[in-house]
Amino acid sequence: MTKMRRLAMIINQWSLANEMPEDEMTKYLLEQGYDT
Repeated sequence: MTKMRRLAMIINQWSLANEMPEDEMTKYLLEQGYDT
């Protein structure tokens, strides 16, 4: 499994668990230094 795909799965589960809107998730990732 590629790194980005694994990251996407983690994001998906994490956002569901935290009910975080996707734009918030994107902003969080950019702050963490991930390129979306």
